[in-house]
Amino acid sequence: MNLFILTTLRNFAIMKLNINWKRFLVFFIVIGGIYMLTKSFWMTLGIVLLLFVIDHFLKAYDERHTNN
Repeated sequence: MNLFILTTLRNFAIMKLNINWKRFLVFFIVIGGIYMLTKSFWMTLGIVLLLFVIDHFLKAYDERHTNN
C-alpha cells in the first residue's frame, strides 16, 4: 500500500503543469472586478463558475470547428 502511494506521489510530482499565465491573469482581474461590483464572495463564485463553463464550451466549439 505504501509503495502505491509513493509511486502515485512520484508520478504526480513529475507531471508538468501547463498553465497559460495570460489567461490566469485575466481571470484574476475579472474575479477582482466582479468582487468589487458585488461585494459578495458567493455571488462572485457563482459568476466565475458560470464563466468557466462558458469558456469550456467556447473552447470545445472552437476546437471542433478548427478541426473541420
